[in-house]
Amino acid sequence: AFVTGVQTCALPICEKLVCLGRDMMTLRYRELHGFTYGDSQHVARAAAGRGVEFVIWGLPPGRRLPLLGYHAVLILKNGVPIGYAESLALFERSEVGINLFYTFRDGESAWIYARLLRFLRQYLQASVFSVEPYQLGSHNQEGIEAGAFWFYRKLGFRPVQPDVARMVAREERRLVKRPGYRTPARILRQLAAGHLLYEAPSAPHPGEWDSFRVPNIGLAVQRRLRKQLGGDERKLHQALVTSVAHALGVKPAF
Repeated sequence: AFVTGVQTCALPICEKLVCLGRDMMTLRYRELHGFTYGDSQHVARAAAGRGVEFVIWGLPPGRRLPLLGYHAVLILKNGVPIGYAESLALFERSEVGINLFYTFRDGESAWIYARLLRFLRQYLQASVFSVEPYQLGSHNQEGIEAGAFWFYRKLGFRPVQPDVARMVAREERRLVKRPGYRTPARILRQLAAGHLLYEAPSAPHPGEWDSFRVPNIGLAVQRRLRKQLGGDERKLHQALVTSVAHALGVKPAF
């Protein structure tokens, strides 16, 4: 079953929800771009079941990212903020981060995360989900202590780096053969060296996003700029404006 009741809300309520998210982050000395500059003009909310609700919004035009579609998610349980999430999407791929506050962890964490992915699949039409190394414990001691890697692995995420995949296979064999075995922190840090991916059954091209990295787009643009225009950023800007204006059938303005 899908997350139900996805709907937009009236502007006064939207503003209150975005402010609630900002206040929630401020009280915990946290800051995320989407909560600081949330777009209260476009807010949607969805009932996930068990009293859990997702409230999602994007960014106003002047605050949007150059390449990725950014959305912030406020997570409520019976009207009480219990955590937050963010999604950075490009086509059908979405990089997702989530944090449930300490008081509300354990019992429903995996269920809430699974429902969040289902909601993003429904709302953003994403079919490939990525978890960055920091979420797994890379330069994040909290993630190591919580065994975050196995949280995602049990939900069906897989490593994209071959050496990490081999290490995961070894650890999974140890878990089967040695009851009570726990992966040491040293190995957890090695497992957190690369991204994890989950591909929904509807993903159009399985494996196609394995080697994708956002910085590669910028590097490709820089190589093209150097090759075609000698590294002149002003000429590149003019060429891009001209190309887009031609595609839209309008007169370029410099």
